Amino acid sequence: MISAAYRSAIRWDWTTTNPAHQATPLSTPRPCPRPPAPDDVARILTEAWQQVDPFLAVAIWIAITTGARRGELCALRWSDFDAANHVIHIRASISHTSDGLVEKDTKLHEERRVVVDHDTAYLLAAYHDLRRQRALADGKPLAADAFILSLAADGSVCLAPASLGQRFCRLVRSLGIPTTLHKLRHYNATELILAGVDLRTVASRLGHRDASTTLTTYTAWIAEANQPASTQLHDRLPLRLSTRPHHTPRRDTAVAARPSRSRAWEIATDLRDAITHRQHRPGQQLPPIKTLATYFGVAPSTMHRAVTHLAQLNLVTTAPGRPTTVVPNPPTIPARTRSALPPLTSQPQHEQPPQRWRPRHSHQRKNTRRPRVAGHMPLHRGGRSRANA
Repeated sequence: MISAAYRSAIRWDWTTTNPAHQATPLSTPRPCPRPPAPDDVARILTEAWQQVDPFLAVAIWIAITTGARRGELCALRWSDFDAANHVIHIRASISHTSDGLVEKDTKLHEERRVVVDHDTAYLLAAYHDLRRQRALADGKPLAADAFILSLAADGSVCLAPASLGQRFCRLVRSLGIPTTLHKLRHYNATELILAGVDLRTVASRLGHRDASTTLTTYTAWIAEANQPASTQLHDRLPLRLSTRPHHTPRRDTAVAARPSRSRAWEIATDLRDAITHRQHRPGQQLPPIKTLATYFGVAPSTMHRAVTHLAQLNLVTTAPGRPTTVVPNPPTIPARTRSALPPLTSQPQHEQPPQRWRPRHSHQRKNTRRPRVAGHMPLHRGGRSRANA
């Protein structure tokens, strides 16, 4: 802003220099979105639909499928929903001011059209019929421009964004899930990226100015989504290598054979299911890292990352030199449809080290005697050999 003011002053001949050019911009921290896990999203939706009023469940579903901000969710009207074409027009946003709630433009002052799936369109149509019946029961018709998310029977009053966020926080707090309403927007973006949707489409649906913002924010998920590209390219190559080239170092082969980072997430998900389904009881010690790595067929480093993910989810406790232990009160989730993880047999914690392993601090005395070499005579203290004595 200061630099723009000085540029205008230079054009008007008020000054000749722009001191803002000498300033050093502050380094901005790199964004680190933490979307909720798919299992957590399923638990949130299941709990929301069990409530008597489907108001919060509809709000959560729209946030997941559109990736809209909470102010944009509160500003949605029934006139913004095109049921025939399955399109939601995001035109405005509700903001808190000193004068109360104000309806204004979106963050970038641009409208956008978000195409939704058939289930979302059917849900909104059914919810519209429910709200219309409630409005008629209250003696008030439901206006065409009524707010979709409103506590009033006729939808004439919008919901405050802070109130929507507080309702969502109370719901997830009762489930023990550490997330917020805004992180559902991150969940929408990451799922689209992992599904292979191009960045321009993702940026357009999220309301970003360009794809560079999406690229900067979701770098980690873009890198993970690009991993299948190497396999797809390999399948389309006109020639294949029958043998490994002689000039290829063995270290390169080992690096190429490393499992992807997503493998650690898959293992952590399986172990989390085993813990939440009580296959591993609270307070039980998990098998050693090497045993788990052998069981899953991965390297110990990959197994370490999987255990670290479990510790971040507050499912296990880890400490140097101590076995990994399940927390006393791990959360429980409904049983999944796929088969559960087979029980692992624990092994003694003190395993015999390999033969070539040697402790770092050995108490054995080193042999300081020089080796005996043919033709060499040991010297006396006088510095002469016996032959010269």
